Amino acid sequence: MVFQVYRNMTHRTIAAMSDRSSSRFTRVVELVLQVLTTIIAAAIIGTSAHVYHAHQAGLSSQNPVWLPLWPDHFETTGNKVMIGTSSAIVFLTLLYIAISFFPKFSHNHQPKLSALLLVGVSTLCILLAISSLVVSSLLERRTGSGDTIRSWTCKFSGPATAWSLIPSNMSSKSFRTLCTQSLFSFYAMIPVLTFQTMALFLGVSRLMRSKQEPESPMMGDKSSVY
Repeated sequence: MVFQVYRNMTHRTIAAMSDRSSSRFTRVVELVLQVLTTIIAAAIIGTSAHVYHAHQAGLSSQNPVWLPLWPDHFETTGNKVMIGTSSAIVFLTLLYIAISFFPKFSHNHQPKLSALLLVGVSTLCILLAISSLVVSSLLERRTGSGDTIRSWTCKFSGPATAWSLIPSNMSSKSFRTLCTQSLFSFYAMIPVLTFQTMALFLGVSRLMRSKQEPESPMMGDKSSVY
């Protein structure tokens, strides 16, 4: 009887150590995904803001390549959406990273609450990323005589030797850079969506696992002794 109790306790100890190690590894993976998402989203904010600022500066300086007489020719909603959604994603991921270091929300103390927090943050980030991609794609493919900043700069981003003697604030010399940054802002949202989908999968699996675990493992030890 004593040997049986000792063997049960040994098995539970090994299982607990294995679960603790797996939980620590999962937590590291989740934090890495959130950090990578934060870095990429911050880069999207920087590039989108720079492209939008270049457009506004070109209009204010009466640069002819930005058609200052027809300011409504350009659709800038896509840039604003990218900046807004990326800012919200950065806020959510930083919030999760900060809260995850509080003991009250740790994997060991509150596994279910921690999993719910990850699921909530990841779901919101996924919705934000999808909305930004959908809006940008629809604006780029819309019919009409207008252009987005991305379509305009990429259309005239080829070699412009004719502009070599013209001041930079009156030419399209920066269009190649602006085109590259616009493309980066759009396609960089895809890894953000991928990372958050992976985080959502981890959160859901951890939430399901926490529901299957007993609330008090010590009760199982006492019942086995008796």
